[in-house]
Amino acid sequence: MNVKQWIRTAGLGVLTVLTIACGQKGEKIITVSNPMADDRETELVEVAAEGLPVPMVIEDWTTGNEVPYQLTYDGKCVFPVKMKGSEMRRFTVRRGNPSPVDTVAVGREYPERASDMAWENDRVGFRAYGPPLQQRGERAYGYDLFLKRVERPVLEELYASELDVEAWKQIHAWQKAGERTKADSLINAISYHVDHGLGMDCYAVGPTLGGGTAALMRSDSTLVYPYCYNIYEVLDNGPLRFTVRLTFHPETVEDSDTAVVETRLIQLDKGSQLNKTIVAYDHLTQPRDVAAGIVVHASSPEAYVGDAAEGYTAYTDKTIRPDTDCGLIFVGTVLPEGYDRLTFLPMEGVGGVAGEWLGVKRLQSGEPFMYYWGFGWTKRGFATIGEWQNYLSRFAAQRRSPLIVTVE
Repeated sequence: MNVKQWIRTAGLGVLTVLTIACGQKGEKIITVSNPMADDRETELVEVAAEGLPVPMVIEDWTTGNEVPYQLTYDGKCVFPVKMKGSEMRRFTVRRGNPSPVDTVAVGREYPERASDMAWENDRVGFRAYGPPLQQRGERAYGYDLFLKRVERPVLEELYASELDVEAWKQIHAWQKAGERTKADSLINAISYHVDHGLGMDCYAVGPTLGGGTAALMRSDSTLVYPYCYNIYEVLDNGPLRFTVRLTFHPETVEDSDTAVVETRLIQLDKGSQLNKTIVAYDHLTQPRDVAAGIVVHASSPEAYVGDAAEGYTAYTDKTIRPDTDCGLIFVGTVLPEGYDRLTFLPMEGVGGVAGEWLGVKRLQSGEPFMYYWGFGWTKRGFATIGEWQNYLSRFAAQRRSPLIVTVE
């Protein structure tokens, strides 16, 4: 029995000096510490990939179990951990061939559906609308939400069913023949707006910020709504992290800011309800307010809450069919350092929409805006808006007190 095995068997605490002493030649020891007293659900540890042996195997020091990992576009190695309050855990990194990893964070452009950029993890799914919608003049500014019942990827199946060519030929034939009942039945059978056990899209976006889109504000507090993206680049595509960069057409804000180009870097990790997003505005010449927004629908016009100091906004959405058993969607945004203010912006002339619930932050010229956005669902882990608020508040606190990671 070597020293490491003896320590595991005895269950003794391991000093840093011992981890170095018992590591085999070429091994690295990664130590992860939770500085908070609260437990942390699954989140991805990040370490610099430079200097790590590739290919490699990562093992939990205590159990010896292999840990899945991913090498990211920006030179990081990421792997999932769950941490109890004030816990410290160690992981061994050695050269070797890792076991296959199930992909849970994944996405792509869907040219077959107006070039949607759609992505998901084991908890949630999303999409940003593509250039064809803008070319047709449709106003679709915000993020859309895909509710998920299962941990595995489902978007490919949902899109394939919704866009089934042969099914639509039959639907159109029945409609032409006046057989509406048959046509409607088949539409419901293939639609991703109906839950067939995998999940569904029952969220309305329209000409709003949808489920958490950011937008610049003019001096009169009106929003500069971003249109559909112009260029995309998928940077990470699983198994544990999805990252995409979206670049938009130049926009006129006001005054001298007439060619502002927005870029979004969107990242979704395994186990998270929220996307991390960094928004940059090139050619912005003066400080501006930027707002992270959630559409407030007329079906629940006062169901929004938030805390500027704690850095979150939340809203209970009754879905596009509140009279059916779709459950409730809890939408939210998080700015860990806190918002300057929260404000409700009424909207007139937009059917079914009461306004936008905004978390506002002053942005200096050339300064990026990093925030988080996403949702929970009453049919997948969140029974009440209070539970969702607690999730957002804890999430913000954890970002303010990140895991402490060292490599030896």
